[in-house]
Amino acid sequence: MKMEIMVGAKNDSGLRREYNEDSFLVDKELGLFLVADGMGGHNAGEVASRMAVETIRDVMLNSISRENPSQFNNHDPKLSKNGNLLLTAIKDSNKKIHKAGQEHISQVGMGTTVAAVYYTGARVVIAHVGDSRIYRIRDKRIELLTTDHSLIADQVIRGIITKEEARKSEFKNIITRALGVDEDVKIDIEEQEVMPGDILTICTDGLTDMLEDNEILDIIKMNIDSPQIACEKLVDAANKRGGEDNITVIIVRFVDNEKKSIIKRIFSTFFKKL
Repeated sequence: MKMEIMVGAKNDSGLRREYNEDSFLVDKELGLFLVADGMGGHNAGEVASRMAVETIRDVMLNSISRENPSQFNNHDPKLSKNGNLLLTAIKDSNKKIHKAGQEHISQVGMGTTVAAVYYTGARVVIAHVGDSRIYRIRDKRIELLTTDHSLIADQVIRGIITKEEARKSEFKNIITRALGVDEDVKIDIEEQEVMPGDILTICTDGLTDMLEDNEILDIIKMNIDSPQIACEKLVDAANKRGGEDNITVIIVRFVDNEKKSIIKRIFSTFFKKL
């Protein structure tokens, strides 16, 4: 059974950047939620990130009627139809961005991160390239579901530097994977069960470079009933820390319909007695 979802989203230029190179997509009807953090000279990063979210959405809309997953390009037998749908869409966006970079001098070398959530029922497909992140809050605890494709993340995994040293590193913005840089790209993609009460947070590094994970958790918990207000509070907090980059955050809260119906019945019974 598909759960009801509540969604909030906020994008902000931050305090230091001349351009806003982040793009995002919220499509509740499709169940698709994306953030992308572009890179490149002048406005090329903005072009790349916008191209990513638009292409992913368009490919999914055009392909969603296919019954057989093997019809998808880049079919992965380990993934469901929904997983292959998202995988194909991201692969196609990579090719489109790469081709544009080859054909237009002003867009040479442009690229973008992407973090994607696709929800159609009891499971979600999550995928990412680069250092944009997806978190899950469950039972009042926050868990990072993605691994940054970045130089310092690799160094932390190999034990060369600590997480605290990574936050202060001058190399923290060097990513090792991005859409559009090469003709092909490796995409981290998996499918997970989703439970009533789960909260997924999808964000660019403009948020996570400014706030610790537990700070993100605290702000969301304090605004649990309004994902939109939570997004606005997170962006405000990142800007108060310096707002060094563009900031984008999407919060998707999976509502416990059974609990909601019980509360409604209690209130209905109460008011009938009055």
